[in-house]
Amino acid sequence: FTQTGLTLIAIKAKGVQVNSISAEFTSCLPGRDRYVWHFDDGADGWLAVNSDVAVSGSVATFTSNANDPVYRSPPGLALDGSTFDRVRIRVRRDFGSSWEGNLYWSTGSGTNYSKSVNVPVPAGVDDDFVTVEFDMNTATGTGADWVGSIIDQFEIHLGDNLLATDVFSFDWIAVGVADGADWVDVPTNNPAALYRYVLSSSLNSKPL
Repeated sequence: FTQTGLTLIAIKAKGVQVNSISAEFTSCLPGRDRYVWHFDDGADGWLAVNSDVAVSGSVATFTSNANDPVYRSPPGLALDGSTFDRVRIRVRRDFGSSWEGNLYWSTGSGTNYSKSVNVPVPAGVDDDFVTVEFDMNTATGTGADWVGSIIDQFEIHLGDNLLATDVFSFDWIAVGVADGADWVDVPTNNPAALYRYVLSSSLNSKPL
């Protein structure tokens, strides 16, 4: 849903006056997620490295133009990795046959983009959009763990870094929790933060 009366009713039910809402988080998937990029208004700050990005019909398509294509999130997320330990993507492989399936991250200090979480190639990814989940508790490599860190930025490596012919389309990218959120430690003193929390709460329990 988008920023609708349902959302505002839920906020007011907690006794909070909302005078302004951050436009950064004006939509979300049903339930469970804190940060969601739908690509309704373009690339939503996502950067294409060794690839090109084009957005049409709320789908972001990344086309490799060199080895090691990378899809990098906006910086400055300040994401609590202990609280939000899942990254989910709704993706389709439009061209190519390779799969790396790694997700790396930066904390803004220390060793960055060195530890990763890997997922195997999902069934059906060449036929239609499929949901892929990265469990950030399963990191390997050296550097800062996702869990226990404040995440500044992350990047997704789907195509094999030896090939430059992959095309992947994203319906959405989301960061959330394993089993949904509830009204715990609601940030009632910050309308924008509260709105983000409402989007992450279980107003609708339908899974991704």
